[in-house]
Amino acid sequence: MPDTSLTGQPLKADTFASFLPNSNVGKLAISPELSGGARQTFSQTTVDQEQPDNQQQFLSFVTRPIPKPPNPKPAPTLRPLQLWEGTIIECQNGSFVALVNDRTDPLNPDELVTFESVEVSKEDMKLIQPGASFYWTVGVERSPAGQIRNVEMLNFRRLPGWNASSVREAEQEAREIADLFASE
Repeated sequence: MPDTSLTGQPLKADTFASFLPNSNVGKLAISPELSGGARQTFSQTTVDQEQPDNQQQFLSFVTRPIPKPPNPKPAPTLRPLQLWEGTIIECQNGSFVALVNDRTDPLNPDELVTFESVEVSKEDMKLIQPGASFYWTVGVERSPAGQIRNVEMLNFRRLPGWNASSVREAEQEAREIADLFASE
């Protein structure tokens, strides 16, 4: 008697040919790594192997549900209260001075601010140099448990800084463009 599905109907092996390496395999077990964690058993029965014209292949299988992965921990949320964009003007021993532009209220004037180097993450320490750009955010962080804390973050932009020759070239180009408009 051919193998049947759970509904009692025979399943043709060619429907699932991609799972079968050849027609003479009696049982094929797929490992959890290959089946995404599901434990599956496939079996194949051949009838009348002496006469290929009369040969029929049937397949039955049993699957078990794949367990759901645990829910990832929710991340803390940040509500920014104030955002500035800054450029380092001068580096001093253990601190740096930056010109910051208020992005929350652009009508506010630019300000000079001194930051301690300990406020910068270890990965960003090598970026502290004159001309470096960064964002300074002050906000309220809410943990997944609902705890609230005030936070301040400095995030440096990964852009090349301006060097003296680039500044001279930009100033020269600006003069040339200004001359074009002045001559008209």
